[in-house]
Amino acid sequence: WIFGHPEVYILVLPSFGIVSEVLPVFSKKPLFGYPFVVFSGAAIGFVGWGVWAHHMFASGLGPVSVAVFSVSTMAIAVPTGVKIINWTLTM
Repeated sequence: WIFGHPEVYILVLPSFGIVSEVLPVFSKKPLFGYPFVVFSGAAIGFVGWGVWAHHMFASGLGPVSVAVFSVSTMAIAVPTGVKIINWTLTM
């Protein structure tokens, strides 16, 4: 899990980059909030390493571990939302 699950978030980053490059071309506008989009990509890569046990809540993890992985799982939605909002505002 510690290798395989963060890989999921790392593998989605090139797709996000493609969307961030193609969308402004077809919208004929610059990408809205470009620095925030770049930072959110780095944040997804960083926070992705902290969610590796979020599928193991029923495996006997302690309450502190469950709380930490729950918070990190919710936290990874923030930079993803930043990307989606900036893409929408670009259009």
